[in-house]
Amino acid sequence: MECPICSCKDLGKIGRKKYFCPNCCTEILIQSNVMKIISLTKKGVAKVTKTILLDANATS
Repeated sequence: MECPICSCKDLGKIGRKKYFCPNCCTEILIQSNVMKIISLTKKGVAKVTKTILLDANATS
């Protein structure tokens, strides 16, 4: 799997269907056919910054 933000291939798995990119410090969450990109705000609050609709065959 590759980070959709910076294309880094060194993602770490931090939970069931949850990944972390150490290069751009974003969290990637995959639910059903949706990929959510979660980033930290300047105040340190996690916020969904991007939602990507996935192909139904891509999550299998």
